[in-house]
Amino acid sequence: MQTFTGNATSLQGNITNNSIVEFAQASNATYANIMSGTGALNKSGVGVLTLSGANIYSGGTTVNGGTLKGNATSLQGNITNNSIVEFAQASNALQVYKETLQTIPS
Repeated sequence: MQTFTGNATSLQGNITNNSIVEFAQASNATYANIMSGTGALNKSGVGVLTLSGANIYSGGTTVNGGTLKGNATSLQGNITNNSIVEFAQASNALQVYKETLQTIPS
């Protein structure tokens, strides 16, 4: 599977992801667009990446560095957490995160 690597500045617009998109985020930033498709999202780097779009990708999420921040709408699929995942839910969500959140102990 091919990996497309960038950050919230270089990865712009809605993304149809049928492989792997890696946010190598060295600083704090927000990706506010929509990611769809069967591919996975990976987060690396020391920065905070906030996902704020209504994402519908289905390949799961892996956090290998820094912080991935989102809510029950923006964080999709099974999450493998090797760093920090923050659910920043602004209100009581009727939608509950229904996937697996796995934290790997250090």
